[in-house]
Amino acid sequence: MTVVEFGRILKGDGRSLYQIVDVREPTELQAASIKGDDIINLPLSQAGEWSVKIVEGDILDANRPTLCLCHVGMRSMKMANFLVQQAGFKEVYNIDGGIQQYSEIVDPSVGAI
Repeated sequence: MTVVEFGRILKGDGRSLYQIVDVREPTELQAASIKGDDIINLPLSQAGEWSVKIVEGDILDANRPTLCLCHVGMRSMKMANFLVQQAGFKEVYNIDGGIQQYSEIVDPSVGAI
């Protein structure tokens, strides 16, 4: 998914239909982040702590569309692949270009990394 499409979802009425997962580290969130209580931070470096919980359905809902975000799109692609291949999620999107491109193209107010 492009950052422009992602921006439309964030600003639209349908935002609540999606789970938004940010896999960046807490220090990265301090530098640049999207506002909202609906952003779920699951740092990829801590996958050992949350991966089983996702597979078992304790974290996230496999039936809801899920948007994965990171700095430029590489870590979020790993998360998207995990959700589809190991956790049985059906509708998962990686945000191409991540928060960096989102801040450059769509919304500079999120900050820069």
